[in-house]
Amino acid sequence: DWERVVGPEIAKHSMPVGFLNGTLYVWVQSAVRLQEMTFLVRPLRLKINEYVGYNWLKYIRFTLDKKSVPQAAGADESLKSFIKGERQGPEIE
Repeated sequence: DWERVVGPEIAKHSMPVGFLNGTLYVWVQSAVRLQEMTFLVRPLRLKINEYVGYNWLKYIRFTLDKKSVPQAAGADESLKSFIKGERQGPEIE
């Protein structure tokens, strides 16, 4: 579902890895891609909130390290499913 929301090019080089207090942590493949994605924060946040159906995402933080991020333990089930890639939703344009 990450690919459906952000598109195949972005999904090829990134993935959601954690969530805490309104912040989605997204692993990015390289420093170059991380810099590129900083310019896409607002449209990504809007698309993700539209996809999950409510305004739960306030911030996006990009990281090169998949392990040192908070897990989605405090998130509701629809958010956990989205982060794990299990949630099915409407097609995003």
